[in-house]
Amino acid sequence: MTLSDEKSQSRITVRLPPESLEKIERLIAEGKFKNLSDFIRQAIDSFLEELAHEGPAQKVSVRLSRSEMTQIINAIENGEAVDEEDLIRIAVREYIRRRLREIQNENLRKDAGNEGFQ
Repeated sequence: MTLSDEKSQSRITVRLPPESLEKIERLIAEGKFKNLSDFIRQAIDSFLEELAHEGPAQKVSVRLSRSEMTQIINAIENGEAVDEEDLIRIAVREYIRRRLREIQNENLRKDAGNEGFQ
């Protein structure tokens, strides 16, 4: 960042509980962020982006195990998807469609069974 970039930015103070700061520092030590300011800027940008996506589509957070992420990365390397987000989005859509069909079929069976008792 150049000196002129710094002048166009605002400085803020944030108070965090020690546990949160420790988690952030761990992420920085793992190389996921350059420093605390980088973490906070990315967190704010991500949050603002999430808020901006109101409407017909909404963003959903998903927690996956390391083994699941490894499988996803392998699938991407094999050309099965463009990136992690793309593969996860495809998998979730397919699961939802399949599950909704299962629910519809269950409801049809229940309705058919209830008609026999009338």
